[in-house]
Formats: sequence, C-alpha cells, structure tokens
Amino acid sequence: MAEIASRFLSREEAARYLGVCVDSFDAEVRAGMWPAGIARGPKRGRLMWDKAALDATVDRLSGLAHALPDNPRDAWDARTDGRTIPPTRLKRRA
Repeated sequence: MAEIASRFLSREEAARYLGVCVDSFDAEVRAGMWPAGIARGPKRGRLMWDKAALDATVDRLSGLAHALPDNPRDAWDARTDGRTIPPTRLKRRA
C-alpha cells in the first residue's frame, strides 16, 4: 500500500523541508519570514505548518510567483468574491 504524504508538517519536519535547523526555522517564523503554524489537535496544542503555504512563500521569496502564469480561477474568484453563482443569475454586460 502506498504511503500518503501529509500536507501538514510538524515544526521539525517543516525545518527539514526548508533545509534549516529547528532553531533557525523558529527564528524565521518569529521574524515573519514563514507563515505561522496552525494549531491542531483536540486541545489545539500542536502547531503544524501547511506544506502548500511554505511552498507559496518560497515561490514569493524567490520571485517565482511572479513568473508563474495567472490562474484563470483567480479572476473568477475576484469577480464573484469566491462564491459560486448560478449561470442564470449572471447579468450580461452591454
């Protein structure tokens, strides 16, 4: 059976994923370089980092985010404020 890769990373996994030691990762999170952890678990006592959010931050820091083509979904979300609107309720522009 294939192993499922977790989207959420522990503090240690996030540091390893980014290629830094845990102390450096902690300092960079405090400095705002990386997104804050997400409190998870029944008591919200375990901080986890979203791998996609870390990837997006790396893309932004490296300048890659500006080089990527626009996602057509972004324009749709901007027009509809993220809501799905039935086609019959859309007004045509003249």
